[in-house]
Amino acid sequence: MPLRKPSSMVSIPLSVVIPTYGRSKDLEGLLRSVQPNKKTHEVIVVDDCSENPNEFDALKGNYPDVHFVHLKKNVGPGQARNEGAKIARGEIILYLDSDTELVAGGINQLIAFSQKQPDINMFSGWDSSIPLNPGFFPRFKALFMVVGAPETDADVSSLAGRCFAIRRQVMLESGGFNAKYKGADVEDFELGYRLRRRYGKIKYISKLRVHHRYPNLWKQFKLYFKRIRMWMDLKKLGEGFDKSFGMSRKDALIHILSAVWPFGITFSLAIGFPLLGLLFLATAMWINWKFLALCIREEGVGFMILSVLCHSFLAIAVLAGALLEVARRPGMILSMGRRN
Repeated sequence: MPLRKPSSMVSIPLSVVIPTYGRSKDLEGLLRSVQPNKKTHEVIVVDDCSENPNEFDALKGNYPDVHFVHLKKNVGPGQARNEGAKIARGEIILYLDSDTELVAGGINQLIAFSQKQPDINMFSGWDSSIPLNPGFFPRFKALFMVVGAPETDADVSSLAGRCFAIRRQVMLESGGFNAKYKGADVEDFELGYRLRRRYGKIKYISKLRVHHRYPNLWKQFKLYFKRIRMWMDLKKLGEGFDKSFGMSRKDALIHILSAVWPFGITFSLAIGFPLLGLLFLATAMWINWKFLALCIREEGVGFMILSVLCHSFLAIAVLAGALLEVARRPGMILSMGRRN
């Protein structure tokens, strides 16, 4: 399908660009939440060369005003987003992942916010506390994500790849996502760090939220192990800890304590001094009390206890990945506290 050139078409306030690969079933709810409006926004789905492009036929029939683009080569979500920017007509491009659904009112909030603050070029949303998929782990993950975000509109250090917006001119001028990142990993961090240095602030809009479909516990464990190593590799860009989105020094300490307290208890029992292990656990719970209190308030004490165990399991992945990366490059630990 030929690409449309935005320069030859009348601009509109906003374009919603959705990269996808083989997720036609997931797209139904997302498209329902962002249906195009001729006066305010268009919706573009960029199919990243799915194995069966015909799987989108039903969606095309149900959503005739949505523009579907099928890439001839699989390029990864970052480059697929870049391709979407080339054909977008909106002054602002809102990027949403295909495993999300936009919380009602988000588009109007974004349009109004961007028009009131024309000097801001990048905007980030975040997850809702209500996940798309049922069960303990998705709810745990959603609450964990919510507690790591600012409570009100704020300046932030990075972009949330599943829900963020950028002025089209900036996206095209900057070249967009780095094509070397083929997977859905840390390409959003790299883009946010790079654009923030060149184009100024990234503004977090507290009411720009998505319901997110989370992977299972084991897949999340593997993703954490992989992504922490890739994030640490971004140190070459001169970026350190963030002040938001769960990437601060305090969050790093939470992960460390959450990972080591089970081993601390085991060691303390082995040496006949159980109080030492309890001290590890008490410290981990104290520093993470904001999240634990949220769990109790939303789901009860039993849910909170399971969350402590789940968080510790995932924190082990983060700590193991970080230690492996430091072992490979010992000198990097000296620069972890430095930020631009």
